[in-house]
Amino acid sequence: MDDIPLPDGVRLIPFQPMHRHAIELTALEAHSMSTLEQTGQAPALFEIQAASPSFTGIINGKVVACGGATHCYPGVAEMWLLADACLYTYAIRRRFWAVFPKVIEALAKEMDLVRAQCVVLSQFHTSVKMMERLYFQREGLLRKASPTHQDLFVMARLFK
Repeated sequence: MDDIPLPDGVRLIPFQPMHRHAIELTALEAHSMSTLEQTGQAPALFEIQAASPSFTGIINGKVVACGGATHCYPGVAEMWLLADACLYTYAIRRRFWAVFPKVIEALAKEMDLVRAQCVVLSQFHTSVKMMERLYFQREGLLRKASPTHQDLFVMARLFK
């Protein structure tokens, strides 16, 4: 991802689990995260993600997103993104969009992906639309499958 051109004030650095604490989550995301924390699953999950191709996005010195991809098996990866609430403001969102599609492409190339997939809370209409803008398609609905028993959309993108 080192060759991605970045706008002024935007940096991408390797993800570290401690970076997630710098992100201000929306109420719904915070509830899901606290459930993972309470069950003790969060630390192991973030360690796995840190060991996979992953990044932390910083705009003007503020951590605005952490994301990456974890191999499921050769050619297929589960993508993830933890976004700060500030990404819902126009100025930050516009700068994020200048970079994020290129990050997806770089991860797919680096990992030699045929398929990238993710799950998105069905109530997160903005997140669903964001993934659709990145050419991910809804493939199905997992009912009451989130840590907080909410519905999740399975979304995927094919690269080859």
